[in-house]
Parts: sequence; C-alpha cells; structure tokens
Amino acid sequence: GDKYLVNNILFKFAVDSHNFFGSDEAAHKVAGHDLKGLISYFNLGIAGLHFPLMALVDYLGYRLIAISVLPITKDTLVYGSADAGVTLHNSNPTLARKMKLAGEMLNLKTHTVGHDPTKQVEVHSACDLEGHQVEDRFYLLDFSRAFPPCTYDRSKPNSFLFRLLRPEFVK
Repeated sequence: GDKYLVNNILFKFAVDSHNFFGSDEAAHKVAGHDLKGLISYFNLGIAGLHFPLMALVDYLGYRLIAISVLPITKDTLVYGSADAGVTLHNSNPTLARKMKLAGEMLNLKTHTVGHDPTKQVEVHSACDLEGHQVEDRFYLLDFSRAFPPCTYDRSKPNSFLFRLLRPEFVK
C-alpha cells in the first residue's frame, strides 16, 4: 500500500495492492497480527530488546498503520529475513539467546528455515521477524507472523499468512 513518512512516523495503508492476501480485509488482519505480535514480545520484558512504537487507525473502512522510524538499515539486520526468507540471518549470539528465551516464553518451537540446505539457519520465531543490531541495541520489527498459522484453508489463497493462532492458544 501507499506509504508516507511524516515527522519520523511511517504511515502505511493496510491494503492488498498486489492481491497477495486475497482481499483488503485480509491485509487488515495482517496489520492487526503485526500489532498483536509486537505487544506479545514487548510484554515479555526481555532486557535489551527494543521495539518501535505502533498504532492502528481504523477510519471509514480503511486501516492505517503508524509506526515509529527506527535507526536501522539493511546492513544492521542480524536475525530473520527482510526478503521473505530468501536471505536468512542469525549471526549474533547475544540476540539469538534473547530470541530463544522469547520463543520459550511464548511457547514457540525453535526450527530450521531456508530453502537452500547449505544456507539454513535456526530461528526461535517466524523467519521474517527481523532483528537489527545498532551499536549495542537490538531492535525487533515485522511481527505479523509472530504466531503459527491455523489449519490451512484451501478456499482462501495464502490464508496461512493471515489466519494465525491467537497468543493465548499457543501458551
């Protein structure tokens, strides 16, 4: 969807502009999952993990995501993937320990990800949850698939991306 940067806040519309989810309603659900995942990780209270501020605005059938800009670049990515799992990272042992603790607290199983067997990595979250290291701080973002998908519904393309288990069902 359209994105706007105003006063270091990124505003983006939750719309399915590329027909990836099947509807704008599904894109709205993904935005809701992003906020729900962020809140779940934030509430763990793990020292050293930092998060963006985020809010959802629903108005006249539109959903707008407002998220604070973090001091990150593509070069600060040390955990997860920023390209839908094509390139995977888990290169910082300190962050890996924190993510393992978070996974245990959220009852998420550690698993190996990656299409190429020679480039697979072990993660303790969804593979597209990003962890960035900027100096001595770790920033997490992209929580939309923080929790596992429900049973796949073949009648809804890509429903595994927006039909997720609620956090209380995973614990």
